[in-house]
Amino acid sequence: MRGHIFDWERNQAPLAEAGRCKPPYHRRLRGNDSSTIAAYGSANILTPITLDLAEDTWPAETFHCAYSANVMHIVSSELGEKLIRGAAKALAEDGLLALYGPYKYAGDFTTPSNADFDLWLKERDAQSGIRDFEWVRDSATRSGLSLQEDRQMP
Repeated sequence: MRGHIFDWERNQAPLAEAGRCKPPYHRRLRGNDSSTIAAYGSANILTPITLDLAEDTWPAETFHCAYSANVMHIVSSELGEKLIRGAAKALAEDGLLALYGPYKYAGDFTTPSNADFDLWLKERDAQSGIRDFEWVRDSATRSGLSLQEDRQMP
């Protein structure tokens, strides 16, 4: 297996301390510009990049960490698969893909509010919605990634 997939939110401190990577979008950061990162970031926070998943074009360089927050339920399943496949190709040999957001497990929502949120998402775009964790895991496995850890959202 080339890399790993895991939930980022509760695992960021050990990675940051090891100098491996930090989230490109820290809670204090609200912009996608270098000046914000320079003011609040650290040396191991790279400037976030914008990807158009419909274009399916990724930077040529290799990354140690790809972090995506609250994307899988907003985009179609096709674009979600493109995110996973693209990240898997762009990651270094021991790279990490971190996907943060709500998921269903064995088809069940983890909270009633997530079920309500899923209905709202589908009303605004029928192709969006909270994904099954197993689907995400299987898509990642097909792309050469392996599940490192899964943790409940705070």
